[in-house]
Amino acid sequence: MILFCIRFIAWFSDYKPIIVDLASLQHIVQGDNESLRQYMTRFDKASMNILKLHPDVAMHSIKVVLRSGPFSDTLYVDLPIKMDNLKARVVRYISIEENAKERKRVKEQIKPHH
Repeated sequence: MILFCIRFIAWFSDYKPIIVDLASLQHIVQGDNESLRQYMTRFDKASMNILKLHPDVAMHSIKVVLRSGPFSDTLYVDLPIKMDNLKARVVRYISIEENAKERKRVKEQIKPHH
């Protein structure tokens, strides 16, 4: 057991968290075929590596780098005051996006083949 503890400590003593600078958030742009869910997952992972990231800065970064669409349009009209409100809105729009994709998939399966 002691050997395991020593190995564990040795393994993680060299561990250094990756610190991403704030400017790098502006390079996390939503791809043309990337869903809102995929994008927000990438953004959240990157933003967790920034020490003392102010929520206002994170919200502004999201607003700037999202591709044009229904969700990003709402941010220009009504940017939420708190990050929790933004995340709640993201969840609603992810649901809308995924439901639309599923309806499209079902419609394509039902199309009569000529």
